[in-house]
Amino acid sequence: MKLNLILIAFVFFAVINLSAKNCIILKEKNKALAIKQESIWKTEYKDDFILIQSKTVVYDSPSDGIKHERIVFKYTNLTKQSLTISFNRNLFYNGKCYGCEQPERKYTVQLTALETKEYSDKNKNQEYFIFSKDLQGFITNTLDTFHIVNLEKK
Repeated sequence: MKLNLILIAFVFFAVINLSAKNCIILKEKNKALAIKQESIWKTEYKDDFILIQSKTVVYDSPSDGIKHERIVFKYTNLTKQSLTISFNRNLFYNGKCYGCEQPERKYTVQLTALETKEYSDKNKNQEYFIFSKDLQGFITNTLDTFHIVNLEKK
């Protein structure tokens, strides 16, 4: 009887230990997946005043029923003075250009000296991202490419 209790206790702790190891592996796999869902920063524009970078991220909001890919932006003021940049974008979805004939919208970003602003919970308006594609298949338009045009610095 004592041997049976010891054997049951051993099996119980072995199962718990194995489950804990699987949870750690699962967490590590999810961590790796999250890293794969986000690309590295790519330089879109750079001069002596401003650096504009982009990367691809997966935006997942289950409460809103949204899961899509976005191109997000980071703007860096390379000067020791405040700077305001404004620009338009030409967006190409499924071979059709939006903003090429007539710019749809002028985007503006204000930066203090040497400041960097990027897409975040604080900066999530359209200056900071472009919709790329819907990962649930509800929206069929997919971004082919984009161009930052009419860039002005003040």
